[in-house]
Amino acid sequence: MQEFTKFLRENGPSIFTVVIVIFFLLTLFGILGITFTEPRPKDKYIEKVITIETFTPNLDSFNPSVVCKEDETNTIFDIDKRCKKFSKDTCDIASCCKWINNKCRGSKM
Repeated sequence: MQEFTKFLRENGPSIFTVVIVIFFLLTLFGILGITFTEPRPKDKYIEKVITIETFTPNLDSFNPSVVCKEDETNTIFDIDKRCKKFSKDTCDIASCCKWINNKCRGSKM
């Protein structure tokens, strides 16, 4: 028991100071409304946007009869505009498109 009383005499002021500081902080946190709880998550849900792309071409844009049809509403300039969008392989399929200078260009049949 003598050791305990000796310990309290030597360290009592430091222990008392720490206890007072802890009570002061707890009181201050209570007054200011500071809490250490984790915030509740709002509705948890996973939002994923999935884009599905198909490998089938749009038939209107790759159909040579539609691309190459020249009339009063579909001029050679319109055909050339459509042909510019084609790759080399697609350009070779359409009879009105020719691969010239690494570009697909519209031409007369």
